[in-house]
Amino acid sequence: MRVIDPDDFARGFSPPPGIRPQWNSKTSEENFTLELRFNVSANATDLALNQSIVEFSASVGSQLPIAMGLAFRQAGNALLSAQVRGMPIQSLIENRELIPWLPWSDRVVAGSQPNDFVRLASERFPWRLDRRLAGQKLLDITVPLGDIFVARKAERDREALFGFTLLDLELTSIAFEAGSIKSIWKGVGKSLASVSFLLSLTYVEPQVTKIINHETAIYQAHEVVAKVMSGQNDPFCAARLSFKELEDARERSLNYREAGISIEERQCRTAQGQALLAVALNIDLDIDGVAGNQTHEAERAFAHMHNLPCTDCPEFRGRLAQVIDDLIAKKEGLSKE
Repeated sequence: MRVIDPDDFARGFSPPPGIRPQWNSKTSEENFTLELRFNVSANATDLALNQSIVEFSASVGSQLPIAMGLAFRQAGNALLSAQVRGMPIQSLIENRELIPWLPWSDRVVAGSQPNDFVRLASERFPWRLDRRLAGQKLLDITVPLGDIFVARKAERDREALFGFTLLDLELTSIAFEAGSIKSIWKGVGKSLASVSFLLSLTYVEPQVTKIINHETAIYQAHEVVAKVMSGQNDPFCAARLSFKELEDARERSLNYREAGISIEERQCRTAQGQALLAVALNIDLDIDGVAGNQTHEAERAFAHMHNLPCTDCPEFRGRLAQVIDDLIAKKEGLSKE
C-alpha cells in the first residue's frame, strides 16, 4: 500500500447525525488487473471475431464497479460476522461511527452503474480489428471506470447517500496478448487509507474474479447455445434448446432411446443432447434431432473425455446434463475434475 498526499475526505461528506469518522484522511492506491482469456487463435485477423472480443472485454470491464462493490460488501459482512471469544464482532461494536462504511443493517456498499465501454472501445480506442489483435495495447491512459460507495438501504436517489465514496476506479491500460488471446485490463483504485487497510484488494480481487468468471462462463454457454440455435432445423424443439432449459436438463430428458415415447419427444431429446455436446466439446454439431454418425462420434468423444464406459447409460446422460453447471464451476475453480 502506498500512502499519497492527504485528501480532504470530509469534502461533500454528509453523514447522519452522530456519525463522526475517526480514521486518517489520507488516501491510498491499490492496483487491480482483470484478465479474460479467449480460446481462439492469437493470429486471428477475422474482423467480426476481433470486434466480438473487444466488445465482450469492454462489456465485462464495465461491470467491474458492480462486481467490486459486491466483493467489498462480502468482505464487510465477513468481518462483521467474525467471532471473538464466541461472539460476532458486530455485537461487540457499540459505536458504528468508528467504521461507518461497513454494511450495517441500515446501509449498503454498492458499485456504480456501468459506463458504456462497448461504445468507448469501438469509438475512442484505436483498435485495428482487421489485423492481428494480439499485441495491440493502450498504455498510460486515464479513464474513469466508476466507484464504490455507501448508501442508505431506504434511499434510491444517488444524491441522498451517506455521501462518501470508498473507492474510485480508474483504468490505466488495456492490452491483448498471445496465448490464445488474453485481454488484460489494468487500473488503480484510490481509497481511504484505513478502508484499504481493512478491505484491501488482496481479498477483494479474488472475489471479483469469481464473480466475473461466473458471468463469462454463462456468456460462453449462451454463445454456443445461440450458435446452435441459429443453425438448427427443428423449430418444434426450439424452446427446449434455450439456455435455461439446457441448464435444467435431467438424465431422463436426454434419453432419446427410451421406449414408448413419441417421435416428436425422441427428436427433442436428441436435439437437447446434441446442444449439450456442442457446448461441452465446443464443436459445430448439427442440431437436427437425428442421432446420426456425427452425433455418435460426439457422444464417444464426450464419454472418453470423462472416462465413461458407455454412451447409452444413465451415467453418461447424467454427466451430460451437468455440462453447463460444470462449465460455470470450472470457471470459478470449483470443479473436481
